[in-house]
Amino acid sequence: GDLGGEPMSPPIERFPARTAMLILLVSLVIGVGIGQLAGPERQRLSEVSSGDAELAQRVRALTGDGAGLRSVVVAEVTPTSIRWAGLGNADEGRRPGVAPTDQTVYELGSVTKTFTGALFADAIKRGEVRADDTLDEHLPELRSTAAGRVTLASLAQHRSGLPRLGATAQAAVVSAMLNENAYASSTTERLISDAATA
Repeated sequence: GDLGGEPMSPPIERFPARTAMLILLVSLVIGVGIGQLAGPERQRLSEVSSGDAELAQRVRALTGDGAGLRSVVVAEVTPTSIRWAGLGNADEGRRPGVAPTDQTVYELGSVTKTFTGALFADAIKRGEVRADDTLDEHLPELRSTAAGRVTLASLAQHRSGLPRLGATAQAAVVSAMLNENAYASSTTERLISDAATA
């Protein structure tokens, strides 16, 4: 009823709980379906292999079902021999393809930091470089630049102040967001040029 004030507004109609749950469930199913179609590729090692068959068999046993792997190349180095085996598909497609070999190129990313650090320590030990050497002592192209004053130690310890990506790689940042290699077009000359202008 009216208590003498303004007339009451009509009640707000709401979705019945069942309808709301049905809409939510349908939205969830559609979202999961789109995720399956557009989401990351579900990779698995194919049965093809190359190189040393016995080593390939051992590597396959170690990887289990190979879920998440498209291809693997392993080298076994002993004091008397070097053997290698490639497993999976060296091609980016989903067809069985050709197994990778000891010449297949991989994008290694940050894994190389460990090797670089170990080689740097060995070079110091052999007296080839010093930790406090500046870049311009080894790369004359960087003389009279801020990067040229950076020490090898600060570079190896990731505290040099240089940007993670140089100008060339920054231009490819959209490619990196699409899971492509931002450094693919990089060369030694471009890297030095990017450092000189950083």
